[in-house]
Amino acid sequence: MKKKLLICIFILMCLFIALAGCAPQASRSAFAETFYNSITTVSNTSAEQTNRVAVIGSASVTLVPDMAEIIFDITTDGDTATDVTTQNEKAADKVTADLVSSGIKKEDIQTTGFSVYPEYTYDDQGKKASNGYTATTSIAVTIRSIDSIGKTVDQAIKSGANGAYGITYSLSNGEAKYNELLAQSYEVAKKKADALAAAAGKKTDGVVYMEENQQAYEMAMPQSSQTVSAAKETASENTDTKFEPGSMEISAQVQFVFALK
Repeated sequence: MKKKLLICIFILMCLFIALAGCAPQASRSAFAETFYNSITTVSNTSAEQTNRVAVIGSASVTLVPDMAEIIFDITTDGDTATDVTTQNEKAADKVTADLVSSGIKKEDIQTTGFSVYPEYTYDDQGKKASNGYTATTSIAVTIRSIDSIGKTVDQAIKSGANGAYGITYSLSNGEAKYNELLAQSYEVAKKKADALAAAAGKKTDGVVYMEENQQAYEMAMPQSSQTVSAAKETASENTDTKFEPGSMEISAQVQFVFALK
């Protein structure tokens, strides 16, 4: 069966060749031209690809942060969920009002969490008994002057905040600095492309493709935290709690494809 199939295929091929030979000259020329154009297109595409060079340009800068965000907790206890919620709301309002009076803009204070939960005690036999409720409000405060971090922490603790943690540093002009680095990335990439082109006896002829590699700012410092007891002790001494912002690195990286001539 397989042998018969091969014979049939061979016969069909012979018929196709014979018909092509009997076709008018114009048809044969058109077929040849189409085939030639296909070959030329492939050849031109390959040539275009070989007349390009791909390089990566990168730039970075290390800066001292000029902003910070701190999370404060305001926690209160009460006999009932309603009572503790009311008390906690008043305590949180006082902390917020005092921070605004100290120079923090109201739009830079954001409530990030609120919780109410029951408290229990256990006797020697493991029997559980209700012990009131606890409510906690968490607020994030943006501080637009690094020198004011200690003053802000002390003010919040004096006003009733029970915890301060999660200090995150940032740059007020971070986006502008990043855009500058993108431009520098091009200059770095252009020098690389020119060097490679010269080594091949050619010159660069403009950018035909570019793609930014999305990267978050690389922070070169750990997040800091301050215990409540230390903050209260410092506040009672009328000296600002000390915080070191360290430094942070911003980096940009872009892939470029240059045409060659």
